[in-house]
Amino acid sequence: MEVSTTPEDILLKLSAPLSAAPDFSSQPDRQMPVLTFIRDIQSGRYMSCSPSFAVFAQRSKPEEITGLTAEELFGSDLTARFHDTDAKVLQAMAPHTCYEEISDSTGVIHCFQSTRMKITDDSGRDCILGISVDISKPVRIMKRLKLRDELTGVKNRLSFEQYTANLNRHIQKGDPVEFAVSTFDVNDMKGINASGGIHAGDETLRMVCTMICDIFVHSPVFRIGGDEFAVISRGQDYEQISGLLADLTLYYQQSCRSGGPVVACGMARYSGESSAEEVFEKALQRMFKNKAQLKQRIKQQK
Repeated sequence: MEVSTTPEDILLKLSAPLSAAPDFSSQPDRQMPVLTFIRDIQSGRYMSCSPSFAVFAQRSKPEEITGLTAEELFGSDLTARFHDTDAKVLQAMAPHTCYEEISDSTGVIHCFQSTRMKITDDSGRDCILGISVDISKPVRIMKRLKLRDELTGVKNRLSFEQYTANLNRHIQKGDPVEFAVSTFDVNDMKGINASGGIHAGDETLRMVCTMICDIFVHSPVFRIGGDEFAVISRGQDYEQISGLLADLTLYYQQSCRSGGPVVACGMARYSGESSAEEVFEKALQRMFKNKAQLKQRIKQQK
């Protein structure tokens, strides 16, 4: 791409609103302004950059960047990644867009959508123009949504697997861990959906989930299947697990008398098992046993 101007003119237009280096050092959820730079291809030295790029490179102003190489600013590992991207630009002879995760000067990881393109300035120098947009905040939101159940708003199966994987790491290291897994299943969801429609089924699941959340206020609640929920209790809820389950059972009994759903439950405490999944499996088996007992009780009452 032929550009009839100087690198400084280009960056002046790209970063016009950024007349001063931004201050985002005290904001934990900060999102950086657009980062821009121009680097000489032959020497690998930066010729110009925006104030935000200078701050990202731990410099107070753009002038401190001029004449330095990527390795001098960011080290060999990050420089190798930059060189790989530059090579794709030069090989394709067209702009190249990629997504990069890079730590800032405080160690916070930012996700950038970065575009690189080859330009030639008035003096005939071939350069790389880089424009990076910080998309960390929307990426974090998407990751959080990915770990949430859309219907109930609690954590989903993927989140449950991540949580148990973390517990497993502590177990494998021999760390002292105390936790209990409680599982819940809504009886006769097929009948509820058949008689009241899918909307009635959805409302039932929300109601059951709300009951669980109201009791286990200090524990993560997960929807792990269509009509199944799990709770992993530690700390205060772990110490009071028997009482909490008794409260929840009473809650469900009162709901059932008024035509509400019947919910089976099972609980298992960690007692030296090799993984959190083994504890979860014990809770499931106890839940299935309780489910069968509830079905038999309802059948006898009819």
